[in-house]
Amino acid sequence: MTTGLNNLPLISKLLLALGLMVLVGLGGGYHAVTRMAATDALYSRLLHQNARAALHLARANIALIDDGRVLNRMVTETTPSAIRGSMGELAAIHARVAEMLAIAEAAMPSIAAELRDITND
Repeated sequence: MTTGLNNLPLISKLLLALGLMVLVGLGGGYHAVTRMAATDALYSRLLHQNARAALHLARANIALIDDGRVLNRMVTETTPSAIRGSMGELAAIHARVAEMLAIAEAAMPSIAAELRDITND
């Protein structure tokens, strides 16, 4: 019983074996690239969430610094209208801080308890 490979010259057998090895290598490379791309996407998403939470926490911190500035200015105000204006600014700052903390909590739910402590104070 003869097979089809017995009738082929040696160079054809070598080229066939080489071609099969190339196909196996390409398949392995494709598999590795797709797995690395999936891992990279997952890692990037994790980093992006942490970075987004940190960015909004920093913005909330800047707003809280403005809060102190407005409070210090309000102490020196002499007219009731200026004091009401400062109180309006404080309300806007508190709303901005609450918004930034809500975005940070949505980006990183693991810090929700700490953020609730901040907003309750």
